[in-house]
Amino acid sequence: MYQPSFTTKPDAIEAELAEMQEFLEMPSAGDQPEQMKERLNKLAQFMARSGKLKADAEWHYSNLYQSSLMGAIKQMAEAQMSTSTVNEYLKSVCKDYKVLVTWADRVNRSCVHQMDSLRTLISYAKQERQYQ
Repeated sequence: MYQPSFTTKPDAIEAELAEMQEFLEMPSAGDQPEQMKERLNKLAQFMARSGKLKADAEWHYSNLYQSSLMGAIKQMAEAQMSTSTVNEYLKSVCKDYKVLVTWADRVNRSCVHQMDSLRTLISYAKQERQYQ
């Protein structure tokens, strides 16, 4: 079985996402083109990194899910549990990694949306300078 050697550990994923989240929640300078460009560059870096962190979080989630599956099937057979009960059990076992996957996805999408907004503001500022 393939084991990626470059996967970020879950604690490190959480720490990086927290740093990115803090940056995303900071107000931007909507009237300073140079600051907007700097923020745009930082967002591009965060977008790329958060995509990688999402992939890493998904790998950890899938790995835990797979490793928990055999035990869940054994429990299902012994206790005569339904398939839906086993599925809910597996979701509960993997919930912390699912949070990382969702968070990384939301950080990534927030970067994209903020980048789009900044591009619009920069274009608007350029256009205003042309007409002055």
